[in-house]
Amino acid sequence: MAIPGVAVLVGLTMASSAAAEAFTMADLHPLVSRTAYAQLVEQLGADRDERGITDMLYADYSTSLEQLAANFDEAERVAGRDQLEDGLAGRVVLDLETLRALRIAVREATAPAFADADHLARVLFEDTEVILGIDAPVFAVAIADLQLDMYLAPRRSREQDPTYAGDGVDLRQLISLATADGAEFAGWNAEDLRPWLDGWGQALRERLITDAEDEESIRRQLAIAMIQRDASSIGRLQREAIRYWKPGYDLSRRTAESIADQARTQLGENAAIRWMSRYHRACFPLLQSGTSPEDQLDWIGRRIEDSTILTEARTIVREHRGKRLVLCETAINLMLRARAEFGIMLHARTRPTSIDDNTTMELYRDLLRNSGELATLDRATSDALERLLTKNQRLQMKADLAARAFGRRR
Repeated sequence: MAIPGVAVLVGLTMASSAAAEAFTMADLHPLVSRTAYAQLVEQLGADRDERGITDMLYADYSTSLEQLAANFDEAERVAGRDQLEDGLAGRVVLDLETLRALRIAVREATAPAFADADHLARVLFEDTEVILGIDAPVFAVAIADLQLDMYLAPRRSREQDPTYAGDGVDLRQLISLATADGAEFAGWNAEDLRPWLDGWGQALRERLITDAEDEESIRRQLAIAMIQRDASSIGRLQREAIRYWKPGYDLSRRTAESIADQARTQLGENAAIRWMSRYHRACFPLLQSGTSPEDQLDWIGRRIEDSTILTEARTIVREHRGKRLVLCETAINLMLRARAEFGIMLHARTRPTSIDDNTTMELYRDLLRNSGELATLDRATSDALERLLTKNQRLQMKADLAARAFGRRR
């Protein structure tokens, strides 16, 4: 079974399958992938000899990561990971206090992981800058996007956590999707949005580089406090986590809203609504239903040749988007209010027993009502779309969308 603090390393080529398995046992990030590093070296204009040297630099980096992962794998084992797994699987009988102590010990065994991995990445960049003889300001610009990727990726990997609130949202990726054929910004030159993205990226990257290690420490301490059910520490650490989270979220939201304003002027209200819906889905993915009317519309557009049906489907989904955007904004505002006024990471899955004041409980009830309204709207829209299709078409659409959803989860 998975142990808290486990992450999968994507894109980094390891020397052996054993090393790759070791990485799944430690939460090592930020990481520089081989592909991203090779692209950086090419972008910097390295010649053949210099590429040979940078290949050796990356090989040293990769070897150091393998050793780091092995060290933390061993640290988890010594801390009692195997005993914990046996206890959670029912192979041995452990009392609750022993299980809690083991969970905490395994988490604390990898406490230095972020700082160590971050140090290795910084050394790789510093050595590369020296070997290639690149001026520091030029090199800083060259690695800016890569650094942003490094720090956002692990945050985005936690998007199914109910406390996730846009921590890892990448506006560059959202713009890329929004300007694709058939999307809300299709035909709009993404370069027109470059000033917003550059300003957002620079400000966010600087904040992440400065605060990432402290944020990681708070997240780990909060997880331990929750294992201990220490209400006082949970409250204090949630307030600390919110204090670090807020500037990045505010920056991304302001940028997304500025882009929406520009889209409203250039492309119309529907484009702005679709863009903000995309942004909200990325920030709060758990607000989304299991079967999305957007996915159904996409299926109808690709599989149904009758233009009348497609026109009706588009009308239904257009109305759905406007209604859903209002409900999502209500839910988001409730969660943001809980963070801003009470220092609480409130969400629809919050345990009612953890709420100890009437005002927060009322916010929680409002959030539950909103969740029900969202589910009702999604079901009604889904049913309306299905009524446009024959029985066989409905069955095929459900099967195709179920297969797509399974593929996304893998």
